[in-house]
Order: sequence, then C-alpha cells, then structure tokens
Amino acid sequence: MNGKTPQFDRALDEYLSGLELDEKGGQWRTCRFSKEKFYVRPEDINFYKKVCVPLPTLKPNERRRRRVASQNSYNLFKNTSAFSGKRIITVYQPGSPYKVYEHEIWRSDEWDPMDYGSEYTTSSSFFEQFHKLQLEVPRTSLIGDPSNVDSEYTNVSKNLKNCYIVFDQNGGEDLYYHQCCADDKNCLNCWALDYSDTCYECKLSKRLYKCFFCEQCRNCMEDYFLWDCRNCEYCFMSSNLRNKKYYFRNEYVGKEKYEKRMKDIYLGDYTKLQLLIREFEELKTKAPRKPFWNEKVENVYGDFIYNSKNVYMGLYVENSENIAYAEGGDDSADCYDINGGTGNELCYEFSNIWTGNSYNCKFSLNIENC
Repeated sequence: MNGKTPQFDRALDEYLSGLELDEKGGQWRTCRFSKEKFYVRPEDINFYKKVCVPLPTLKPNERRRRRVASQNSYNLFKNTSAFSGKRIITVYQPGSPYKVYEHEIWRSDEWDPMDYGSEYTTSSSFFEQFHKLQLEVPRTSLIGDPSNVDSEYTNVSKNLKNCYIVFDQNGGEDLYYHQCCADDKNCLNCWALDYSDTCYECKLSKRLYKCFFCEQCRNCMEDYFLWDCRNCEYCFMSSNLRNKKYYFRNEYVGKEKYEKRMKDIYLGDYTKLQLLIREFEELKTKAPRKPFWNEKVENVYGDFIYNSKNVYMGLYVENSENIAYAEGGDDSADCYDINGGTGNELCYEFSNIWTGNSYNCKFSLNIENC
C-alpha cells in the first residue's frame, strides 16, 4: 500500500497479513452489537484487502441498519431555509441542528462549499471534528434534481413532472404516492413499477397499461388483480398466466362473457373492493411461485437480481458484477455493503439511491462523480 497515510497503511498491512483464517480462507467473527456469529468469506477478505479496510465487526444486517440509520427519504417537513429565510419542504424537521438550504440554492454558485473547510487537529477526536463539520456545512433540503418540474413534495428523484409524494423515482409524469419506480405516467399508489401508464396499486412489475392491483407482472394491459402474469390482456383475478386473454378467475371465458362479467365488478364501492382485495390475497397464497425472482443471472444469492453475476446477499441489483451485501445498485462492479446507486466501482459502505458514478469511495452518503 502506498497511500497518504503511511502509518495507517503499515498497521493495516500487519493486520491483514496476520489474520487467522480457516481451511477455506475465511473467518468466523462475533458481531460486536448482536454478539451473534457471522462468517467472512474468502471473497470478502480479498475485497477488503483490495479496498484497504479491516474486516467488519458487525454482521451484514447490522451493517445495513447502520447505513440507513442516518437516512430519511420519506418524511417531509416544512422548515425555513438558512440561506433565504423562505419556507421550504425538506427532510429536516424544525428544530434540527443542521443548516438547510433549498436544493436549488444548494446546487447553485450562490455559496462556496470551500468556505467551510477546516484543518484537522490532533487536539480532539476525528469524530468530534467531523460532527462539528456536519453542523456547519449547509445541507440540501431534498435530494432533488433540476430536471424536476412542479414536483415539490418529492425526494431522491429526478426527471419528474407534476408529481406529489413520490420517492426514489427515476423519471415520471403525473404520479401520486409512488415509490421506487422508473419512467411511469398517470399512476397512483404504486411501488417498484417501471415503464407503465395509467396504473393503480401495482407493484414489482414492468410495462403495464391500465392495470389495477397487479403484482409481479410484465407486459400486461387492462388487467385487474393479477399475480405473476406475462403478456396478458383483459384478465381478472388470475395468477401464473402467460400470453393469455379474457381470463376471469383463472378460467378462459372469451370476449363476450368477460365483458359481461366485468360489468358486475365495481371498484368504486369500498366494501366490495375490500372483498376483492381479500380474495386476491388468498389467490396469491395459493398460487405456485418460484423461489427467486432473478432473471439472466450467474452465481447469485439473493432476490430481484437481473442481468448480473457474482452477487452475494443482494436485493434489487441490476446489470452488475461482483457485488455483496447490497440492497439496490445498477451498473456497478466490485462493491460491498451498498444501498442503491448506479455506475459505481470499488465502493464500500456506501448509500446513494439515485446518485453514483463514483470510484473507490467508502463510508459515504449521496455522493456523485467522486
């Protein structure tokens, strides 16, 4: 190691070379918080050596909890800008000790972040100085983006127009109460829905049109209460269908009977709707399902992983390689212990959501192009 901290580098070299490993090349450790045993794989140790960090002292779930402890993506407050004095929407509640600027100002040249630089001193601990720096440097009110239009009550999102209460969204128009979606239009109350239009209460689906209460579906149109269906049109309360049309409660009835039966279905009656929702929940419990929802993967352990290889303990990972202990992450490589982000490489203990394109970064939150 030839870094800017030679004493640390020497100490880390001695630590890593002195590790006592088992016959597989890994090591069992005790989580310092839960006191439970967890295993550090040989692949993990190779990664830690590559990014120059010691082995973790917390088990994976506790490391994730630590990463998200300081995040607030979904609770919005009215507060006052420390820059302009205007009332703003922000993730920082009134009474917070942090200086908060409206995100348009925070991204502008109206202030200089370099004004807040300070010299490190050995007279106090690093964490005391880092905490002081956090209190002094202004924070953005929201993780917003200049591409958003008429979408004030949104966070961690970009390319939005006319959206309200939308979070973790990449592209969309006329969306309400939406989360973790991409490129949707005219949708309400959806989660993890991509490339869809005119949908309500849909989740974990892609390319839907005029669908209501559909889950784990792809390429469907004008359907109601579907579970794990592909390329279906005009279907109601059905599961595990492929390339079907005019199915009513998992039975083919034809166009005429389907349209006649659908005239008796009215979602505007709350009592009747709750009965249908309960029927749908029962349908899902009885429907056959595969153990994982992964697609086009190689050597992965996790769920909702797409077009990726060598992923261990991952969720919602796409187009990535050599990833471990991850929840979210697209187009990334050689990253461990991450939450979200896109286009990252050699990153560790990293939480980014929609920002990214960073290299060899550690212990960071919402950074971009670093």
